[in-house]
Amino acid sequence: MPFVPCIIVDISDEKSAEIAIIENLIREDLNIFEQASAIESLIDTYGLTQEQVAEKLSVSQSFIANKLRLLRLSSEEREIILKNKLTERHARALLRVFDKEKREKLLQKIVDEGLNVANAEIAIDKCLNTSSETTDTGSSVVKQQKAYKDLSSFNNAILRAIDQAKSSNLDIKTRKIVGETFTEITITIPNSSPSIDNEELKETV
Repeated sequence: MPFVPCIIVDISDEKSAEIAIIENLIREDLNIFEQASAIESLIDTYGLTQEQVAEKLSVSQSFIANKLRLLRLSSEEREIILKNKLTERHARALLRVFDKEKREKLLQKIVDEGLNVANAEIAIDKCLNTSSETTDTGSSVVKQQKAYKDLSSFNNAILRAIDQAKSSNLDIKTRKIVGETFTEITITIPNSSPSIDNEELKETV
């Protein structure tokens, strides 16, 4: 009777599911958005940090951060990118455009004209230079950048505001994504009234 060498490991169902996701990320031919969603699942479901996921996948933390950024694109944009076989670099370049309508027009231009990454970035630069992106308050990004010369102070102000909200029993959650050239902080605030049994502030660094 033939024998097959194997290793038996006694682990929980949760750990087994975590390992299964990691193995799929490594072995399966997933598209860039499926990879990003699987990484997000590891972080949200099992409470892993970006550094822990990066270590498990033998990649850099910035690699994980850049993958997660792809999830900022809408489902329609993702579908167009996959259907037309655009690259991850195309997708990441488009993320520089915050205005969804402008981004969708640029995406269609890239598809219609068959632009490579370099030419797509030129088109994006031209769009950003000719029309200032605006924030929710209506002020231009350029003006806002001038208003905050000390990014460290700005970051500390955000953290202080979060701490103050937490001390007031506001049930908020935050996620911080640290990339090579950016830091993205997402704050989730419930529409309902504050709960006495407030969950501990969740921050993924």
